Amino acid sequence: MVDVETVISAVTGFGPGGSGPWQVDMRGNQNLIAAASAAGVEHFVLVSIHAASSDHSMELYRAKFMAEKSLLESNLAWTIVRPTPFMELWAGIIGDSLIKGGAATVFGRGENPINFVSVQDVARFIELAVADRRLRGKTLDIGGPENLTLNAIVEVIAASSGRPPRARHVPLTALRLGAGLMRPFKPDLAGLMQAAVRMDTADMCFDPAEATTQYPNIQLSRLADVVRSERRATVVA
Repeated sequence: MVDVETVISAVTGFGPGGSGPWQVDMRGNQNLIAAASAAGVEHFVLVSIHAASSDHSMELYRAKFMAEKSLLESNLAWTIVRPTPFMELWAGIIGDSLIKGGAATVFGRGENPINFVSVQDVARFIELAVADRRLRGKTLDIGGPENLTLNAIVEVIAASSGRPPRARHVPLTALRLGAGLMRPFKPDLAGLMQAAVRMDTADMCFDPAEATTQYPNIQLSRLADVVRSERRATVVA
C-alpha cells in the first residue's frame, strides 16, 4: 500500500472453490481497509452488492455489508459500488450448458424477474468513482436496463446461437435440500444453491432510472448486445 493513492477492491470468496464470503468478502476486505488506512491511501473504492444488509438471508450479502461498515468507520475517503448480479456470469452459466449440451440448466422455475448488470458497465462506474471527487462518500446502487427471467436469458442466447431454447429445470426442492446437505462438506456449492433459490423466489428487480438520470454518459448494456459481443469475440478467438 506504500505510495498507493487509490484502492479498488472487487474481491469475493463466493463461488465454486472460493474460500467463502466471511474469509474474503468480510475479513479480506477488512484487512485491506486496515492496511490502506495505515499506509495513508487517499481513496478506497469497495465493490459490494445491491441489497447488502446485516440481516440478509445470504452470507455473501451480510459479509459485504460488514465490509461496508468497516470502510465507513475508517479514516479513508470512500466510494461504495453496489451492483446487481453480473450479466456475463449468469449468461455464461446458462449459455455454456445450452451450447455444449444442447439444453440450458435453469435453477428453479426460471420465471422470477431478475436485474443483471454488465461487468463492463460496473467498470465504467468504478472508473467514474475514481476520477470524480464528487463521488467520494457516496454509495452507488447500479443495475442493468432490464429485469429478465432465466427463461428469457435462455431465449436470448438460443436466438443468438441459432439453437432451439431447450432447458433443464432443477426443482426448488432439490436446490433447498442440496444446500442443506452440502453445507458441512462443500459450503461453496451450498452457497451457490442458496443463491439459486433466492433468484427464483425473491424480489430481485431494480429500477436504473436514478443512475441513468444522474450519469447519462454511461449507456447501460442490454443482454442481447452483451451476448452478441461475446459471441463475436469467441468466433474471432
